[in-house]
Amino acid sequence: MARPTTCDCGSCATCRHRVYMRRWQAAHPGYAAAAVRRRRAEHPEELREYDRDRWHHDREFRRRKRARNRVSTALARGELVRADACESCGAERFCEAHHADYSRPLDVTWLCRDCHHAVHVPEALI
Repeated sequence: MARPTTCDCGSCATCRHRVYMRRWQAAHPGYAAAAVRRRRAEHPEELREYDRDRWHHDREFRRRKRARNRVSTALARGELVRADACESCGAERFCEAHHADYSRPLDVTWLCRDCHHAVHVPEALI
């Protein structure tokens, strides 16, 4: 989740750096995701330990993880079918499962990546 910006003057160092980073990220799509994949491949035991520790100490993480696993299993078994279009905007793109309530893991809304991101990230942080 992004931090809220505190300045929009466009002339201070913080604003100039923010503009620079946005341009750089637009020019290098997928770089951050590739770096994450590289790190996971290079340090599997460290990340496995992090995930294991998070599983044991973060109750909300366990609820989300179980719900995602239930959806994945239901899709593989054919009990759940992925929608062809986003239920929010109607775009015919790859849709992700959105849980409004993790205690009901198979009650999902199918959203495109943009709509799913908009649900989870408040407008003030974009």
